[in-house]
Amino acid sequence: MLRPYTTVKLSFRLPPTVDADTALAALTRVLTTDPPFGAQVEVARADAASGWNASPRTPWLESTLDEVGDEVFGLPWRALGLGGTIPFLGMFGRAYPDAQFVVTGPRGPGNNAHVPDEWLHLEQTERVTEAVARILDAHARA
Repeated sequence: MLRPYTTVKLSFRLPPTVDADTALAALTRVLTTDPPFGAQVEVARADAASGWNASPRTPWLESTLDEVGDEVFGLPWRALGLGGTIPFLGMFGRAYPDAQFVVTGPRGPGNNAHVPDEWLHLEQTERVTEAVARILDAHARA
């Protein structure tokens, strides 16, 4: 039995330094150039979104994060790169290329964010709020 057509939906996560339009053009070229068995390949509904890569942290921010981690949380701070998309960060990064970014939230045990039964662990939320206030104060003094 031969199928009259097959539809495939592809989704790719790109490193933040890769231009999404260039990657989409390259992928389209690979998929549509000389497909096997005489298949006809059509690329439709193709969307591309470039990632964002934060600029290196400045010394004032590094030392503030060290202090906040120790004094507010009792632990060293950590950076975590995620594959999620927060489009406005890229827009801010392009508009303010020298800006420092600290993207955080009251995550962790006892929190359940972005779901219908969302709730926050109040003590952790207080710590995150204090940390952000200290970072803003350090920036004002930098």
